[in-house]
Amino acid sequence: MKSSTQSLTTLSFAHYFNDTYSMILPGLIPILIPLFGLSYFQAGLAAMLLVAIPAVLQPLLGHFGDAGKAKQVLIGGLILVSISTAFFGAAPNYIIFLLLSGIAGVGLAAYHPQATLFLSTDFGGGKGKALGIHGAGGSLGHFSGPTLITILASTVIGWQLGLVLLVIPTILVAVACWVILHTSDLSSNSSVKHAPYSIKKALTIPVIILSIVMALRTSVYRGITTFLPAFFVSEGISLLYAGAFTGVLLSAGILAQPLFGLISDRIGRKIVVVTTMLALSPLVFVFAFLVSISELLLIIVLFLIGFCIFATFPVGLAFSAELGENNVAITVGIVSGISMGFAAMIPPIIGYIIDIFGFFEAFGVLAGFSLLGGMISFFLPKK
Repeated sequence: MKSSTQSLTTLSFAHYFNDTYSMILPGLIPILIPLFGLSYFQAGLAAMLLVAIPAVLQPLLGHFGDAGKAKQVLIGGLILVSISTAFFGAAPNYIIFLLLSGIAGVGLAAYHPQATLFLSTDFGGGKGKALGIHGAGGSLGHFSGPTLITILASTVIGWQLGLVLLVIPTILVAVACWVILHTSDLSSNSSVKHAPYSIKKALTIPVIILSIVMALRTSVYRGITTFLPAFFVSEGISLLYAGAFTGVLLSAGILAQPLFGLISDRIGRKIVVVTTMLALSPLVFVFAFLVSISELLLIIVLFLIGFCIFATFPVGLAFSAELGENNVAITVGIVSGISMGFAAMIPPIIGYIIDIFGFFEAFGVLAGFSLLGGMISFFLPKK
């Protein structure tokens, strides 16, 4: 039987590549808008597909995980998202790019329910810490996605060839998952007992409340990160520096996820969710005004925004696993699916607001989402 450390290490690397692919598009938007002659609304549609398809498929793929196919689904997703994203640079028009984004979304749908199932099984009462460490790999991927694109676009390699080369290490990680992860361990470990698939049984009131809170959290995240590089470019900042500023926000999760995963094991999941959601709202409201005031303050506030956003992610996954009891993967799939489904609508909506009113008004709407999420989170059960 594999060690828990081996599974955590392997899944953290897999999480890095999965989340790198999930964040490629924001770095591409300033490139795609002039390339295909797009509005911000049209750019938001591409980002929507990358989130909407996982939202629909995650509960179904969670079912396959609970049914003993977690390893196959996870590995298949990694391979699919890497290959489809590699073809982004070959898309001859906007419609083909949308199709490739949709296929990449199918691959992204496979990861989180399965990885949470493996880690919840291996770590039991310490799942918050484990998911936080695992989340740091994802945060590094979130940082790498837009940053990698902006760097590649400024070098002789180019972003098109860079995405093709990224397939190689992703396939190597998929092979490592095949060797190290063993589905039999899921049933042999007593910390998680699996019951037959039942979406009705898993869809309880606490799960619905958590899904709404996580939906508002993910909406803020998707709304900001999708258009953050484009916002900085519109303010006269170079694409390279726009990627660097975006990277400041995304890098915060490398620290926030393991730290707050561990803290939530000690003081409870609910208090972490409430605190970070409420703190996020004023930060989102003010950051756009700092571009013309102070670069140092802008960097600090961007880091704090990322800190609050990412602190909630592993805690939400651990919360979902505990609420799921005997249906861990499907419950994680439901919470992730609902939150991503709602958040999927946000990029085109925010893009439309930007087209009509501007960036400042759009970011104000997102600040309201965070405040609402913080208020609703008071109704979560104590965990």
